[in-house]
Amino acid sequence: MSMLFWFSLGDFLVRFVPGRKNRSSLRRTQLYDFRKKLNSLKRAMPDLNWKNIRMVKGGQNIGFIVDNKQVFKVKRKYDDTLADARICREKRMTDAFARVCPVPITKITPFKSDEYQYFGYEFIEGKNLVHYPLREIEKHREKLGAQMAEIIYAVYNADFPELDDLITLIGSETAPHSEL
Repeated sequence: MSMLFWFSLGDFLVRFVPGRKNRSSLRRTQLYDFRKKLNSLKRAMPDLNWKNIRMVKGGQNIGFIVDNKQVFKVKRKYDDTLADARICREKRMTDAFARVCPVPITKITPFKSDEYQYFGYEFIEGKNLVHYPLREIEKHREKLGAQMAEIIYAVYNADFPELDDLITLIGSETAPHSEL
């Protein structure tokens, strides 16, 4: 069953929790106000086919996959002070990596609807490597290793002047390495 079903069921069951504050808290902390975010997204994109929709959860985001064509991500626990900056940083990084990466990287389109900051991109059919059995990964390890090496080599040898401010920021956050 889809995650959207489980969130819808949870949203329905929360109605029976006594106390408005408790219900509101559960929706914000456990259901991440998914229905408000989905309805906001539907208002922003009325031309999409909203009959075929799946919801995914990962990291700090929830995502809505619409008709296996578009993905829209939004922060689970919305923090207005950080959302814009993080989405802009991710867009800048993916745009820069797309120039040099040997595998296609989808273009991120940030937009705001109601109080939520979303980013949308084209859906790419496939499975995350963590969902494959180890036996399957071992069977294709040479091909997978070569593909990963090609990506790492391309990114390592690329020059990203448009990301210099991010590299400086990351460098200042890491602890110095000791010499052996």
